[in-house]
Amino acid sequence: MQTNSGEFLSCRNESIECYVVDNNGFVVISENPLNTGKFFGEVDGTILESLEKNHVFKKIKIFDYQAICLEDADDGSPAGAEKTQPKSCDKETYLYELNETALQLDRPLQGVLRNCHESSCERPFSVALVPNTNLVLVVVE
Repeated sequence: MQTNSGEFLSCRNESIECYVVDNNGFVVISENPLNTGKFFGEVDGTILESLEKNHVFKKIKIFDYQAICLEDADDGSPAGAEKTQPKSCDKETYLYELNETALQLDRPLQGVLRNCHESSCERPFSVALVPNTNLVLVVVE
């Protein structure tokens, strides 16, 4: 991926993390196989928040009327404190949707997270559409 300053970022560089994320914010491809299939907010929530602020992803509130909640199941025994039982419930949750118009095919969106984690105060990233798909490439330094 080429940055606005003309610098090329390669996913082969060990100091760079690359993700391919689908239009609902789930990781499709990652260098770490444990991240594949996870919601991108679980993998890197600060980047997702920045993408939401830049209108790349839209956060949509929904209500799940068929959710399962875990309740404490007190059966009277002393060991009952670690026991739970599933019960149907209503839950408020959020989904994410890609806003392709926020990204241009010829120029990736770039940003810098400031004061985002303990080891570094700046964390540059770029996001670009994968042509002819519902996917985006997220490159994080």
